[in-house]
Amino acid sequence: MCRPLASVYTSVVDWQGYEREIAEQFRMNYPWAETTPNAKLLGKFSKVERQIDLLIEERASDFAFRIVIDAKYRGRKIDVGDVEAFIGLTRDVEAHTGMMVALEGYTPAAVNPCAQRRP
Repeated sequence: MCRPLASVYTSVVDWQGYEREIAEQFRMNYPWAETTPNAKLLGKFSKVERQIDLLIEERASDFAFRIVIDAKYRGRKIDVGDVEAFIGLTRDVEAHTGMMVALEGYTPAAVNPCAQRRP
């Protein structure tokens, strides 16, 4: 459900630029997919609008594939609580997969829930 990704976005001065740079990288690598920064989706379980840093959707015939990206621009490593909250978000918006991009990386405890969910 989540995949740790080493960040190379170190030249950005603020979180908005960080999110824009990540969105641009996904647009360049997946030009056929629809990318929506700062998307809003209604949660299936929470029944509230959820904010997604970057939503990537691709349609094939009658099937839609949904990926949510969470861009973490923080001065610390992402911990297990952040990852668990993100896993809950991906389930709530019925994403097929999700990815957290973290400027400072992840604690070992944060990686464990991801490793347990890999197919």
